[in-house]
Amino acid sequence: MAAAPRLRELIPSPRQLVSRRQRHCSSVTRCSSLQVPCCLRCRLQAYTYVAVWIALSGAVIMYNKYLLAYRGFPYPITLTMWCVCMRLG
Repeated sequence: MAAAPRLRELIPSPRQLVSRRQRHCSSVTRCSSLQVPCCLRCRLQAYTYVAVWIALSGAVIMYNKYLLAYRGFPYPITLTMWCVCMRLG
């Protein structure tokens, strides 16, 4: 029966993690017609997701304001709970 691996063998060292990151970031992928480093592309994608999330969140807040103030929706707590459930799901 083989001996169980030790914890040090399962967890990579910080040096191994840095070398993996450098290897990953040194690769170049095609982004449309431009050669863009992988890490830059990943960062731009993350920033885009955050910007879209902020914009959609603002749109939901403005729509809730419209429903409550101008359309006379009578249940503000229900509306808030519905929005929270939709964001979590």
